[in-house]
Amino acid sequence: MGAALRDVLLAAKIALCCITVTAAFVSWRGLSKALTTEIGSNPKNASPTKFDLSQAAYTRDTAAQFQRQ
Repeated sequence: MGAALRDVLLAAKIALCCITVTAAFVSWRGLSKALTTEIGSNPKNASPTKFDLSQAAYTRDTAAQFQRQ
């Protein structure tokens, strides 16, 4: 009885290791693809924008800093 339980636990451990390694490779592939994918924005065609921040209780200095960012 003890040997059968040991064999079942060993098989479960091996299956869990295989699932973990497979998930790690899939995650690595997805991460590498996400880091190299073109996001589609073209800053050459961007237009500058200004906001009226006086109603949001911004001071002149903090509003200027916000506009620069």
